[in-house]
Amino acid sequence: MAENEGEFLLKTEPTDNIVFKGEKLGEEPALVDLKLTNPTNERRAFKVKCTSNEMFRIRPPVSTIEPYGSATVQLTFKGNFVPESGKHYFVVYHIKCDDDARTPRKIWDDHNGDPEGSQRLIVDFDVESDSDADKKPEDKVDEEIIEIINGADMKEDVKKDDMEKIGNGSEYEGDENKD
Repeated sequence: MAENEGEFLLKTEPTDNIVFKGEKLGEEPALVDLKLTNPTNERRAFKVKCTSNEMFRIRPPVSTIEPYGSATVQLTFKGNFVPESGKHYFVVYHIKCDDDARTPRKIWDDHNGDPEGSQRLIVDFDVESDSDADKKPEDKVDEEIIEIINGADMKEDVKKDDMEKIGNGSEYEGDENKD
């Protein structure tokens, strides 16, 4: 669950966790779009920060959202290894801004005190194969069922072969069914 500090007025999508996924996670950059929506009737400046600037890139890191508007922030994982899930996070901060003439960075530079609201979004990592990524959940279940059935068929074949070898039991010493 996300950790909130102050009254967070913006809406985020995703809401709690940022999940970077891909088969080549840690080898190639992975992207996630974070959508921020301002459901208020006041213009808001936001700032997004992360736990590691070497591992993550945020574009744009600061901007504004008009009343009832939204903005998309592109989050990039550019690490050369995949860290443990839950150890890193992004934080979205926001403040009210009335001045349209100042740039978002200037609004934050001139701001004194704490932001009006903040939300922490925990980072998870999911290394998956491309073939798994393209499959629907029901396709994965169907494949598992087929594997189970094929395994059962193979066991049945083994049982039949064993029964044919055993025949009427004459191969075993002391068997009463000898010819």
